[in-house]
Amino acid sequence: MRELKCQYKNINELPLSFTELAKLEENYLRKSLEEIGKTKDNKIKLLDILLSILKLRENLIVGYDANQCSGNEMNIAHYTRPDIAMKLLKQEKDENNNIKTNPFQMGSIAYVNDPKEGKVIFDYFNELDELKNNHITLKPISTLATFVGCFTFNHDKLNHFRLYGKEQGKEATGVSIVLNILSFDYNHDKTVNQNKEDKKLPLYRCIYLNPKGKLNGKPYIQVACRDKVTFYREENRKEEDYKSYQTYIQNIQENVNEQFEKITKQIQGIFIDISNEKEKLIETVSFILLPLSYMVKHSAYEEEQECRIFKFLSFDNPNNEIKTNIDNKRMYVEYLPIDNYVKKIYLSPYAEQYADMFRVLTNNKVEVRSSDNPFR
Repeated sequence: MRELKCQYKNINELPLSFTELAKLEENYLRKSLEEIGKTKDNKIKLLDILLSILKLRENLIVGYDANQCSGNEMNIAHYTRPDIAMKLLKQEKDENNNIKTNPFQMGSIAYVNDPKEGKVIFDYFNELDELKNNHITLKPISTLATFVGCFTFNHDKLNHFRLYGKEQGKEATGVSIVLNILSFDYNHDKTVNQNKEDKKLPLYRCIYLNPKGKLNGKPYIQVACRDKVTFYREENRKEEDYKSYQTYIQNIQENVNEQFEKITKQIQGIFIDISNEKEKLIETVSFILLPLSYMVKHSAYEEEQECRIFKFLSFDNPNNEIKTNIDNKRMYVEYLPIDNYVKKIYLSPYAEQYADMFRVLTNNKVEVRSSDNPFR
């Protein structure tokens, strides 16, 4: 068995034999099963938590479904510096005289701007009475290198231009590259014959959580989605279109809330009666939470409406996927070239000087426009 998909609601448990799977292609899943296999009396409970996290992860995949969302999330934006955007779009010839472009780079999670990155979900669970009363502290486990590519539903956002893609630290100097959803594995939950050479990754919408906030007695959770301002700016829409989109998002929200509540109860249950393998349980649960920890962000960042692609790799890096750039103090992995998926380019006020360059790089086939946002 190479791959496991868990979106089917009737899958309620995983058999113990799953802990013996050794050839799964996904590092996180294979490592999780290895760690669960090392425990003694809690394998079933740990497998239940793992299955719930996998189901929640499936619910967060951003995908085009004509029947449900009518293409409302067909495009996604990435903010970056103009020079990086140009490298991604520039076509060059290789040694065989074939046209090639540079791949998109997924950076190490260690260098993102959020100081609470990867910690919010642990802050939430550690406040549960069952954990506090038993002196249980879950914390991030870094036995795998985590790489991420960050995107947003907000294609032309003033705050994004102020915070991201800054040249020499100056605000509003970056660009927004708007990509078609086809640049990701949007059919991840369907049976498709994807070319393995493509290596497309699913794009996940983030969850925004206030660890201490409550909504109707339950934790405040909001999934990333398009807001009303961006919805009407991008397309010629009617009020009923937005209402239909809201219904679509509400269904996702309800599924996420249900799965999140289930995970909370499962984690509470596993620590009610502490066994003699307390430390191993803490370590294993902390590791199983790995993907969820980087999909959950603090509610203070909710306006960013972020989506992400992930890759979890072993530090021994047997396939030499992990690249390092000592001069720029960067560690990254390469994704696919994205030049064929670019739909539009927004220029921040101080990047307008590059408009003609981007038109040349895209053979004038991509709309290049200045941001509509005022900036002083």
